[in-house]
Amino acid sequence: MRLEHLEIDARPRPHWMAVDLGHALLRRHWRTTYLAWWGPWLLASILLWLCMPQGWMWVASLVLWWLRPIFERLPLFILSRAVFGERVTVRQAWRAWPRQLGGWFRSLTWWRPVMVGRGLYAPIWQLENARGSFAAQRRKVLGARGAYGVAAWFGVACAHFEMALQFAVYGALGLVLAQPESANPFAFLAGHYQDSALLESAGFVCYVLTAGVIGPVYTAGCFGLYLCRRAELEGWDIELSLRRLAARRNGVAPRGAGMLAALLLGVALWWGAPAPAYALECPPPDEVVAMLQGRGPAIDARQAELRRQLDDVLAREPLRNWTCIETWVPEARKNDDNNWLADWLRKHLKGGRGDGISANVLKIALIVLLVVILAWLLWRYRGPLVSALQLQTRRTAAPPTEVCGLDIRPETLPEDVPDTVMRTWREGRQREALALLYRATVSRLAHDHGIELVAGATEGDVLAACRRSRLAGSLPEAAERGCTGVTEVWRNAAYAQRWPAEAQLAPLLAQWRVAFDGARA
Repeated sequence: MRLEHLEIDARPRPHWMAVDLGHALLRRHWRTTYLAWWGPWLLASILLWLCMPQGWMWVASLVLWWLRPIFERLPLFILSRAVFGERVTVRQAWRAWPRQLGGWFRSLTWWRPVMVGRGLYAPIWQLENARGSFAAQRRKVLGARGAYGVAAWFGVACAHFEMALQFAVYGALGLVLAQPESANPFAFLAGHYQDSALLESAGFVCYVLTAGVIGPVYTAGCFGLYLCRRAELEGWDIELSLRRLAARRNGVAPRGAGMLAALLLGVALWWGAPAPAYALECPPPDEVVAMLQGRGPAIDARQAELRRQLDDVLAREPLRNWTCIETWVPEARKNDDNNWLADWLRKHLKGGRGDGISANVLKIALIVLLVVILAWLLWRYRGPLVSALQLQTRRTAAPPTEVCGLDIRPETLPEDVPDTVMRTWREGRQREALALLYRATVSRLAHDHGIELVAGATEGDVLAACRRSRLAGSLPEAAERGCTGVTEVWRNAAYAQRWPAEAQLAPLLAQWRVAFDGARA
């Protein structure tokens, strides 16, 4: 699934907001959706009108209502492609429609047309191509947390909208046909045309028009709810955020090197710049003063002037042998003769003599106290520490009987898994063959190699458990490679409808036989 091409904000949201998201998607692609719907819908309506005798037009309306799950697959096909940025034309939708009718007879069983929330489950049958127990489990997961209830109430609301539109069309026809003095168009129709074929035909036309308007609205709203449930269950928003962070990191890395170099150059220039000179006025050191005072008096005024000039030159920064530095010095200590704590510390910690404990005894006491506190902390948090260091003996639990919705009990698998998979594949049951191969792989990992799995584990969880076991040395590398290859093929087929060729399946089965059946032998 190409999540990076999504044109919607895939994140968990309230269910009714998800329905509005589907309506926004329909408004963006309304022209293609409605044209694709109205083509076969109008053709089927005309054929039923021509084939049904007078007095049986209510049967034509019932047949159209019964066939609506088939017509709803057209807007679902268009919107499912549009949400990933793929533009589908009306001609392409009509050409793909026969291929989207897989399981059409099951769609017309007695309970699906009546099920008002069927729009939430339609993508499971059409887009995921799920059947049997797997489809039932998918319906249970997607319909949880009140999602199916919202889809059902939305279907009821759409049915009421259809009825309101039908009354509106009835009223419009009555206004057109009634006399100007007639104030009630419904009474006019009931009083003048109740025995004619016009009223019955008007009812059929009203249903065709209103169902053609509301049908794509219902499908789009339920599809938006389906997308948000998938995003909530599979964490699409988290995955997209991580992908954006990775792309940003890859894009910023070349520019980051140049910025780092410029930053380092600026720091080097700042570091190498000379410190600003501050003219500090301070008296010369005592030895300099003593040297100057030790000289004899000047002989004459010339010598005195020369000494003054030399002292002035030698007092400058480059030539004098002392420097003036301004620094912080501690203040003078206050008289603490009356401070008993200072006297006690000075007496016992500075080696003073007298009664009381010495510094060595105090040091030993502090060390003992520290050891006691550390031992208490280790005892208090022994559970988390043992779990973190993996020192606690693990109890080996019985492997689950079902993982990813698949039965992984060894007794449910055939004796020769690769031959059975290839035979099932050549019979045309590709999904059943790959499902058998994947659940056999998970069964071998759980029962033969002791991989710890839970019933709710996903394909990613199984791969992570294999990777941990291989790093721990309990799983051969060939078994991990076999699991990775089978999982990749199963994901592409189950979720993206990308089926492998038989030439690709044969070496995969040979690798599986070496990795799992070879370990058994």
